[in-house]
Amino acid sequence: GMAWGRLVNAKEIENGWTRTTSIRSKTYKNNEWSVLADVKIRIWKGLKINFRYQYTFVPIRERDFYVGTPIELRRKQYNNVLTCRIIYVFNEKFEKNAKGKWEKPPLK
Repeated sequence: GMAWGRLVNAKEIENGWTRTTSIRSKTYKNNEWSVLADVKIRIWKGLKINFRYQYTFVPIRERDFYVGTPIELRRKQYNNVLTCRIIYVFNEKFEKNAKGKWEKPPLK
């Protein structure tokens, strides 16, 4: 799927030092567009586990790195997010099938 994110706060730590930045400094873009893929696996009845990977396809900023005069590298930076969730759904109806496994009843 696709997702949109909005920057509400920013703090950057580089090599142990906190760099001064804010939303108004325009260091980062305020909006983020990303694609995501996730897999949800039922473990038992209403208990599920979910894995999600999310990657921005528009860079969140461009950063200049100085390696010596006059060499300068400009890098585009992107967000990558890997998430694991454990979910329990209350009041979800399940019945045992002929093989003794729990499954959702058919819709009526």
